[in-house]
Amino acid sequence: MVFRRKWVKIGVVAGLLLLLSPLIMVNCMSFGPSAKKIQTTFDQAGVTPVRETLTYASGKVHTVATGSADKPLVIFVHGSPGGWHNNLAYLTDEQLLAEAHMVAIDRPGFGLSDRGAVQPSQAVQAAAVAAVIKRYPSPRKAILVGHSLGGPVIARVAMDYPDLVGHLVMVAPSIDPELEKIKWFQYPATWRVLNWMIPIDLLTTNREILPLKGELEHMIPMWPAIQAPTTVFHGTADKLVPYENAEFAKRMMTSAPVNIIKLEDQNHFILWSHHVLIRDHLLATIRGEN
Repeated sequence: MVFRRKWVKIGVVAGLLLLLSPLIMVNCMSFGPSAKKIQTTFDQAGVTPVRETLTYASGKVHTVATGSADKPLVIFVHGSPGGWHNNLAYLTDEQLLAEAHMVAIDRPGFGLSDRGAVQPSQAVQAAAVAAVIKRYPSPRKAILVGHSLGGPVIARVAMDYPDLVGHLVMVAPSIDPELEKIKWFQYPATWRVLNWMIPIDLLTTNREILPLKGELEHMIPMWPAIQAPTTVFHGTADKLVPYENAEFAKRMMTSAPVNIIKLEDQNHFILWSHHVLIRDHLLATIRGEN
């Protein structure tokens, strides 16, 4: 009987792992490069990044900055999971280095920003970004770049701190609450009995995505308050964050010009696959051409 119970328990655990495997497979794609590879990338670009951890009302936010401090400020906000390193290609881009002061953050709950301490509140996430903007004075308002879940975060910054934001660049943003569908395998990931076998960044991701729909619903009446010109890059073949999110931005942002750059047959990872396109758009924005 004891032997049989043991195998029943093993079977239950194996079954739960199988149920969770889609979540793990999808999110592991966003895990970053090794510290050695990151350093090699900086060395090859001849760049010495400035790393800092700031304190704001709800915790800490870690930043990595490149470029000259007297240039226009560009802030990069990653998705979920992720980290500042998701924007490494931009931080080391020769053309951007010549024209921008770039700062990539670890969003609250990730990397060196209180890793594992979940901050599902978009207001809290926005406050962390605002603290970074205030830390780095710029000759003009900041340009914010947000990928995936970083999209609603930078939108919330523009809602709550309009005087700090000059331009929004959303890349495959998760912003329409109607399109936020909780996947069945996300609920088992909340069970304590399984937490020990799930990487901390995936736990954090799950814990901030489950309440995201409600957070986005709360933001609905706030969209008309955004006045910063906005560009949305989105792929039509994005299976993780549907293209219709871009159309939501166009529909809701009634007080700001919105430019949608529709990428046919492209997936969710356009931040990396279309680095040059996004880079060129940032350069044009910095130069006042957008």
